[in-house]
Amino acid sequence: MVSTGEPLSPHEAAHGQANRVFEIDEVSRRTVVKCMGRTFSAVAVDGEVVIADVTDITRPVRLGAARERFADGRWRIIGRHDQDLLTTGSLLSAVVALWQDR
Repeated sequence: MVSTGEPLSPHEAAHGQANRVFEIDEVSRRTVVKCMGRTFSAVAVDGEVVIADVTDITRPVRLGAARERFADGRWRIIGRHDQDLLTTGSLLSAVVALWQDR
């Protein structure tokens, strides 16, 4: 969910929705985000962040990973076929780029 600067509504608070933008650097263990009506998982493992579509929990689809963090906080976003897609620090931007590349 994109940050609007507004406080959480009771519905958002009850459903654990955050009113902020996640940075890739904030991912520890497993982070789940909802975007475009889908559910995505980001998992930090061995210096990279693996991003998957977990909307269908019986068939998670690995979309790619964030690798090689730069000094300015941006990461290389790598698609499923090891192609560079972009550099960004935003988890949402990475998710959208990987979803479009699937």
